[in-house]
Amino acid sequence: MKNRIALLIIATLILVKSVDAQYFNPLYSGHFNAGVLYGSNKTRVQIETIHGIKFDRWFAGIGAAIDDYYQQSIPAFIDVRGDIFKRKKTPFVYAEAGANILNKGTETEYSKTEYKSGLFCEGGLGYKIDLANKTTLNFACGFSYKDHVENLYYKVYYKPAPYYSPIPEGEWSRRNHNKYTLQRIVMKIGIQF
Repeated sequence: MKNRIALLIIATLILVKSVDAQYFNPLYSGHFNAGVLYGSNKTRVQIETIHGIKFDRWFAGIGAAIDDYYQQSIPAFIDVRGDIFKRKKTPFVYAEAGANILNKGTETEYSKTEYKSGLFCEGGLGYKIDLANKTTLNFACGFSYKDHVENLYYKVYYKPAPYYSPIPEGEWSRRNHNKYTLQRIVMKIGIQF
């Protein structure tokens, strides 16, 4: 997982470096987006913020979201997007990749649940309209993927003969190991400034 994120950061830096330094004039840019996620597990909402640099028709930045689809998580990612044309109204493409971060889990007297973070990826097409004061209205549609692992543990208690447990009494025994792969269609609206 860390290798994938490191490769994505290196690829972004190479893209930035490949721009001719003579014309390279980066400007800060931020995005706030709200979206709807459609999949087999009902419809949920996603809210994200992305901050980075814009140069010519390209944008690269880092972002975080609140993703409430199936299991609430916080995706942290790198976002790269490019305008198709250099106009006030233009289609664009975007890609996001990073980690899908979950809380550690829950624990009761008899059972506990642990979550392990996974991968988050999203990509798609959009359309942007320039408004006043360097503000842009964005509409986007794409495909979103996130995964995570869930481990369920139960307390082992003394069992009378002839049953035998290799785990000492009072210790945790893992009963279930589930990997969730969640694929969704996402539709977003947002503002870039």
